Amino acid sequence: MQKKYDFKIEQILEMISIYQTRVPTTTIARLFEINSISLWMILKKYEKLNFMKFRSRSETLLTTLSKKRTFPAGEKNNRVKIWKAQFGREGLIDILTTILLTDGSADYGYGMVRLASSDQTLREIFTDLLNELSLNPRETKDSRNTIKIIFSRNEKVRTVLDEVYTRTPTTKHQPQRGTENWEIYSKQKQPSLSFLFNRPKELIELCFRIGLSLDGCVTESNARGKKRPALYLVCFHPTLVKEWMKISEMIGLNMKLNGNRIRTRSVNLAEKFLKMGGFIEGVKICSKSKNFEGTEKNQRLKYLLEHYYNSK
Repeated sequence: MQKKYDFKIEQILEMISIYQTRVPTTTIARLFEINSISLWMILKKYEKLNFMKFRSRSETLLTTLSKKRTFPAGEKNNRVKIWKAQFGREGLIDILTTILLTDGSADYGYGMVRLASSDQTLREIFTDLLNELSLNPRETKDSRNTIKIIFSRNEKVRTVLDEVYTRTPTTKHQPQRGTENWEIYSKQKQPSLSFLFNRPKELIELCFRIGLSLDGCVTESNARGKKRPALYLVCFHPTLVKEWMKISEMIGLNMKLNGNRIRTRSVNLAEKFLKMGGFIEGVKICSKSKNFEGTEKNQRLKYLLEHYYNSK
């Protein structure tokens, strides 16, 4: 049962006043000896009464990004340069758009693009990508969870986003946290991956591999009474998840739609994905997996395939 707090109106007004000076909610919660969820509910109540207005996600991010900034390093082998030689600058914009429609985000008004990720390889690739596009990336940490953020905020970002928005109407792929629900969000412009439908097959495969590396996983399935690999890509946007399924069909993986994800438990398709390159080399399983955290996703996929054939 959630604990009830009985604050005087003076205390609540003080909370609101402190919040409006951009102090993090976690700090305010500690100051008033309250949990963060209860604080949010109090603020939400008084927002409805027009006492205050919640900070937008972009404003919150800018507060975080303005604290500590370093110059991130990219990959030694710089795969992005190889991709640029193969697909040109337009291909890099396609890759950037794909990232912004998965774990990345963008804000045209603030001239900002960012990727928050616990995976070093993905951060390094995003760093190299922004450098190739002359966007001068920086690195910081999210104070709420210590996840590192690669971002760029400058006038050049808007020019690049102009190119991104010729591919998708928006990069916003979920409701604004704390201020919107899916019903409100669904009435706004919606994102799309359909720009990939007419790209060269090699570029489509690469963007799918990037998408699966960011928002996907490999797990062990016991389908048909035998351990085998299962590939998943999770996407909560109802249009994007269907487009991911179509893209998988275009490259011969034929993953099936299952709620807010696409998946396959086919050993043959897992092998085909691996021959395609699999997950982006070096990307590791995150902390959500207690048993395999830190294991490269491709290594886990190879192990499950070997185990399947050795147990025949």
